[in-house]
Amino acid sequence: MNSAHVIIVSAQPIPNLIPIISAMPATVHLLVSDKMDLQSVRLIRFLEERNIRCVGHSINPYNMGQVETVCRGILENTEAGSITLNATGGTKIAAFGAFAAFRELGFPIIYFDPEKWRMIRLDVNGQPPEKAEAELNVSDYLSLHGFKVSSDAGDDETVLERRNLTDWLSKNLPESGLMPILNQFASEAQEKKIFPFVKNIMGYFNSSFIGVLKKLASENIIGWDSKTRAITFPTIDAARYIGGFWLEEYVFDVVKSLGVHDVRRNVNVVWDGSGIKNEFDVVFTHKCRLFLISCKTSKLGHEKQYKDKNPVYELDSLKDAAAGLFGQGVLVSASPLGGELKKRADTLRLVSINAEEIKWLATKLKIELK
Repeated sequence: MNSAHVIIVSAQPIPNLIPIISAMPATVHLLVSDKMDLQSVRLIRFLEERNIRCVGHSINPYNMGQVETVCRGILENTEAGSITLNATGGTKIAAFGAFAAFRELGFPIIYFDPEKWRMIRLDVNGQPPEKAEAELNVSDYLSLHGFKVSSDAGDDETVLERRNLTDWLSKNLPESGLMPILNQFASEAQEKKIFPFVKNIMGYFNSSFIGVLKKLASENIIGWDSKTRAITFPTIDAARYIGGFWLEEYVFDVVKSLGVHDVRRNVNVVWDGSGIKNEFDVVFTHKCRLFLISCKTSKLGHEKQYKDKNPVYELDSLKDAAAGLFGQGVLVSASPLGGELKKRADTLRLVSINAEEIKWLATKLKIELK
């Protein structure tokens, strides 16, 4: 059994970590260039929390000879085969330098293949690749990419109590035509923060609304007066639920049913060093991949409607920052998704699911998990 690993620290921490999580060596040597100092701090924090000893070594990632010398120093006076090189990260020049030292001195070398999610031995021929078996929870994954989780929500008692209602809304609210009106009034209620908040919908009323209004009233989410056509939001929590939390709770529940490693909702994060804050609707990890799901109940029409807040670009940007190359962004819209935004999402390789496809959410996500 190898007692130590050597990794070349890079901006993508997952290839560095998967072999370590699988083998849990006693010591990890980190080859660190100046630009990777912050990333090495994140990795060391993660590893030391798991009682893995960390030793840092400064390298010039564009000087093959210097990297080879550093690796020879690590291997000096050590038992043959006791240290493994993970040659996946870093620059190609650094990888070549490390490879040269390990190969000449007869120490094992592995490479993580992200396409087939397996580890390949490079120092021996004929040995079959080993399937990578590793998991990371949401907090650890985000922390490794520079995001600290400040809070998140889950299956509290209220969410569990209204699970059946949430499922019912996913099938009936988008088709009723009432959703834009409820969104508008729920937003107004949250802004004014005066409860109970009463709004008359006489000028907006349509008979197709009745089924949803009666259902929400029977569940004590809203008050509904069929004579005056007045809606009452009793609390800010009710306004938040009607204004979009119902979709987040539905998506959260569907993801949980898939048996993924870790799933969170309403995840609030702070970026390392900057203090910038973001909120993620639903986030989950599975086999060291992170899925970032954005839930939208407002109408997503033409790209020209959006200036700085294009929901597709925003999701893609956050996915790249928080999840890296091994992440996947998913846009779930309870409203029809405009053709331009759909094409843009496809171009950026985001998964997009519109109102008509919500009932197939579990099936679509299962495909992405394979």
